[in-house]
Parts: sequence; structure tokens; C-alpha cells
Amino acid sequence: MKVKLVNPKRLFMSVSIIIGIVVGIVFFISTNSFSYSEITYKTVTVVSGDTLWNIASAEQQYNSYYSNKDIRYIIEDIKNKNGLSKSSIYAGDVLMVPVYL
Repeated sequence: MKVKLVNPKRLFMSVSIIIGIVVGIVFFISTNSFSYSEITYKTVTVVSGDTLWNIASAEQQYNSYYSNKDIRYIIEDIKNKNGLSKSSIYAGDVLMVPVYL
């Protein structure tokens, strides 16, 4: 079977449009996939009556870095990131808590 190319300009435009659409879709997917990849830290100053549990609970609720994570995981993560061996914290302590940009 012999195929005759009737309009090469039209074929070129069609292929260009298809490639453009594919590149656009790939770019859209890649930027959405990595939109929360950069992590920074915020400081939380401990006030009288604070515990790691209530700080972790607040972070679980309002910090997207800890969304859908168990409260015990959050407590351990905050302890590890701040070099705490125990769960004791005191008024005036400053804790570093990770957040997404």
C-alpha cells in the first residue's frame, strides 16, 4: 500500500500541536507533583502549660507538613529535630518545627 502525502504543511502543524499538548501536560504534572518539595522551619516558643502533645496536636491540625500523620509520630519528629531526648519542655524553650513553603 502506497501512501501519498497530500499536505505536508498540515501534517507538520498537526504533529507540532500534538507535541505541544504533550509537553504542556508533562509540565503541568511535574510542577504539581513537586509543589510541596521545599521544607523550611518555623519557631514555636513554649509558654507555660504547653506540652509536646498539645503543640503536636496544633501542628497536626494546621501544618500541612504533618497532615494525616499520627500524633505520636509528630511528637517524635519534633523531639528529633530539636535534639530532645525526653518529652519535657519548659516555658521559654524555642522549638523548630518543619513546614512546607
